[in-house]
Amino acid sequence: MAGAVPAARDPCGSLGPALRLQVPRRARRRARHYLLRRRRTTRRRGHQRRHRELEESVVARDGHQTGVTLIELLIVVALIGLLVGISFPSIGAGVDSLRMRSAAEQIVNLFNAALNRAERRQQAIELAVWPKQNRLTLRSTEPGFERALDIGEGVSIAAVHPELPQANEGPRRFLLLPGGAAPRIAIELRSARGARRVVSLDPITGVPRIETAETAR
Repeated sequence: MAGAVPAARDPCGSLGPALRLQVPRRARRRARHYLLRRRRTTRRRGHQRRHRELEESVVARDGHQTGVTLIELLIVVALIGLLVGISFPSIGAGVDSLRMRSAAEQIVNLFNAALNRAERRQQAIELAVWPKQNRLTLRSTEPGFERALDIGEGVSIAAVHPELPQANEGPRRFLLLPGGAAPRIAIELRSARGARRVVSLDPITGVPRIETAETAR
């Protein structure tokens, strides 16, 4: 119609006014709890999956390391055997040297004991060396006094100097007198490996000393 004013458009549309749904509070709470439980379940499953994957990787790594450790152990055992084989001669030489030193020091102590007793008691002391028995003995004029020294295993008495012009299978006897000069005596020791040491008494000072066989000559 001419000159008519169009009517204002209904904001609610042709279907009428919009309806607002009222969701009960209990339902909203249940929905919220459901969503929270679902999230927690999802997180828990994710943690469990990652933990399982981590365990599997650790087991696989351990299995791999076990094989490597076994190989390393075999290598170490082989190296130890090689080192023992190389160092055994030096170890044996060290033990041999200790035995020789111990035997020489024991003879020095016996010499000192004989000299001291001769001076303190003013007694003549007889020193006897038994090469075959590997033994040294002390005796005096005092009844009942006797001392003996047996040389340990691995060391033997090779010679007693000064040597006699004729071979003598018995003991060599030396006399230590109080206030007198020490007799010239030298005992040559030999180890199982052929090393030699000489234990002697200085005839001037009467002091025992240990020398190598080359130095004593």
